[in-house]
Amino acid sequence: MIQIDELQIRMPDNNKNDGNELGRQVAERLANAIPEDYGNQHIPELNIRWQGAASHSISQMADHIVEQILQEIKNAKL
Repeated sequence: MIQIDELQIRMPDNNKNDGNELGRQVAERLANAIPEDYGNQHIPELNIRWQGAASHSISQMADHIVEQILQEIKNAKL
């Protein structure tokens, strides 16, 4: 099991509802992307930065964030 206790997303050009929707989409996509038999893993800290254009949709931002999280999880498991 991989557990994320807190996910902070800073979106200076967007409103709180956009941030909530982005967090929801990231959590949902991440839950679907990690296999159930992945095992237990503790990652004390995970920092992801993305300087995306304001024209990116919430869905595109969620995809990018999930890709980065999965890559960091994979790197931590090695």
